[in-house]
Amino acid sequence: MKKARLMCYCAVLIAYTISCNSPATNNKADEPIAQQADTIRQVADTAHTAPVTGSVQPAPVAKVIDTLTLTRNSDIHIIQMEKTAWEDSADSYFSRCAKWKLDANQVIDILKNSPQMGAHILHYAFSQLHCSMEGTVAIDNKEYKFEVNAGSYVILRNNDTTYYLDADRKPLRKYFLEESDHGQ
Repeated sequence: MKKARLMCYCAVLIAYTISCNSPATNNKADEPIAQQADTIRQVADTAHTAPVTGSVQPAPVAKVIDTLTLTRNSDIHIIQMEKTAWEDSADSYFSRCAKWKLDANQVIDILKNSPQMGAHILHYAFSQLHCSMEGTVAIDNKEYKFEVNAGSYVILRNNDTTYYLDADRKPLRKYFLEESDHGQ
């Protein structure tokens, strides 16, 4: 209860401060500070204790933009794919990245056998290596941009949605240069 009252008080204070500094007001900035504070307290008390009138509308439900369900039976076709790699000979993975490559069937195997994970897991448990296979894939008649990184993860993008897949699984490790730190 105190927290709600404090939040209401702060909101009114901010609104009142803005209105005092607005040239469209009656120049309330000239009022003594004590009088301004009393006015703010009165408005906050009234706002906090005033009965709610009218109808309360429920919050809008989030609309699902896109969903992704990958199974071993998913219809997956690689539309286009190319290898991308940084040309940095000082990188300890440079020679390994130069030799690393995946074909379309391997990428499909990775997609079918990699569960989804959160972005936080990707950022904390996986190494982002300087080599990946990137392209476009059709999964059950929906197109996605993809990146299969040699650090054993996949990123799929479609419209406003990004999916992260954990490819660090025993049957898939043969396709990658490095495993994650989460030990699946």
